[in-house]
Amino acid sequence: MDIKLLSTDDLNHLYDFECRNRDWFERFVSPRSPGYFIFEDFKEIIRELLEEQSRGKIHMYVAYENSHIVARINLTNIEDGVADLGYRVCQSVVSKGVATESVARVLNISREAHGIRKINAKTSNVNKASQAVLKKNRFTQSHTDTETVEFNGECINYLYYEITV
Repeated sequence: MDIKLLSTDDLNHLYDFECRNRDWFERFVSPRSPGYFIFEDFKEIIRELLEEQSRGKIHMYVAYENSHIVARINLTNIEDGVADLGYRVCQSVVSKGVATESVARVLNISREAHGIRKINAKTSNVNKASQAVLKKNRFTQSHTDTETVEFNGECINYLYYEITV
């Protein structure tokens, strides 16, 4: 698996990844706006994000296997050596260690290439796979949101994790 910082060279592959896995992703995270799935709008959205990346405010990584993106790992809200982690993995590679390995590699990159010292992450109490990925990467749970929210007809709470890298 190859992991690289997202660039304009990845646009077509990223769009394919997002479209192919749209229904899968929406089982776990809020849906993206409809414009995200119109290629011209998508290109503009990613162009704006790449500008933020050039300023060091975010770092977006993609993982490739056989010329296809299988995971996307983002470090966002970067400030004073602290970042938030978000990731999504292609449905076809679930339970194959792709999420765990991708997160592990981006954790190493974040420290070495970007000087990030602490990373925060959150997932829901029902997303056991995401909890496992974070725990396998030595994240510790810092707290649980006491507010229950409804997501896809289910009442959930958010769990917050952190790691010093």
